[in-house]
Amino acid sequence: MALNGLFLRGGLTTGPVCMTDEIIFGSSLIECYELESKAAIVPRVILSEALSTVLRSSFPREDLGRDPDSGKSICRDVDGWWFVNYLQATVHDGRVDWSAVTRHKESILKSLASTSRHDVLPKFGWACRYHNMFCHWYGNDPGYDDRVRIHRDDDQSLICRLEEVP
Repeated sequence: MALNGLFLRGGLTTGPVCMTDEIIFGSSLIECYELESKAAIVPRVILSEALSTVLRSSFPREDLGRDPDSGKSICRDVDGWWFVNYLQATVHDGRVDWSAVTRHKESILKSLASTSRHDVLPKFGWACRYHNMFCHWYGNDPGYDDRVRIHRDDDQSLICRLEEVP
């Protein structure tokens, strides 16, 4: 979606939901709504505390060494929220599809250029930092070119992958 200029936010949790053809209800649905509307803030899909606990316990440190990609699909942001590392979907067979990452960059810059709303600009600032952090993680990957990064003055990030959390 982000590659096509649709920067979404959302929430994921675990728990009961009742679904019929006419209605969906349950505490998990309400929790996801609360996560999306009050906590996600920027274009990211965050995980509830319950779900992040389940996922983190599913990937013990010793398993991360055997399957190095297993700890890269979720990240912890500077505010402590765990979120889906959606750019990880550009990695296939251990190689990054840099053309897709470049499309992500172009989508961010196009969206950023088309808004002047003070409440929206910080959201694209986050998207820029996330994009650049992904580039940093894979900067030694074959095909990487520094031009794929979004050049900014605030390149420092505190986003870290599951495998990097002590």
